[in-house]
Amino acid sequence: MKKLSLAIVFTATLFAMSCKKDDPTPTAPAHVGLWKGKYGSTGSYPTTTWFMLLKSDGKVRVYDGGDTTSASKADGTYSISGSTITTSYAYSVSNTYSTTATINPQVTFQEGTYGVGTATTGGGNFYLVKQ
Repeated sequence: MKKLSLAIVFTATLFAMSCKKDDPTPTAPAHVGLWKGKYGSTGSYPTTTWFMLLKSDGKVRVYDGGDTTSASKADGTYSISGSTITTSYAYSVSNTYSTTATINPQVTFQEGTYGVGTATTGGGNFYLVKQ
């Protein structure tokens, strides 16, 4: 009888341990990460290289130049509604910009416009490719 009780306790413990689920590692949303592209003034094709780093906490860092280590940097925030992403960032208090762009369904490409201050138009056009 003791052996049977011990076997039942052992089996129940083994069963309970095998049913324990591991917490899955959270994955970052697809839009989070480094994006590289080009921008240009209104009416001209984008030719100036820039980067946008979208962080999981809703913050953005913009690098104005071809090398993130030496480029001018701006910090701000972004939001996403459906397939539209909007940003607002500043190089300094008086040097702020905003963007609006459409992200493709695969979340690998975005294209949009930028403006000065809170305006998301009037400055020019841009595109970004997820790196």
